[in-house]
Amino acid sequence: MKRPAPFCTPRPRDKAIQNYCDWHCKQVDDREWKQGFQKACAITLKEGFDLRHVYQDQDVKFYHKWGSSRA
Repeated sequence: MKRPAPFCTPRPRDKAIQNYCDWHCKQVDDREWKQGFQKACAITLKEGFDLRHVYQDQDVKFYHKWGSSRA
C-alpha cells in the first residue's frame, strides 16, 4: 500500500490559514458563504490549528458546534 505524500504546511502558519480563507471567499459571490468561510477561519486561528489539522481532521461537526455555542 502506497503512503500518501506528507502534507507540507506553508509558513507562517497563521498566514496560510488566512490565505486559504481568502481563496475560498474568492470562489463564491454569496455574502453568507463568505461569512461562513471567515467564521471558520477565525475559529481555526483562535484554536491554534494549522492547515495540517484542517486537512487531516476534516471535522465539520467541530466547527458547527464551536460556531453555534461560542460565537
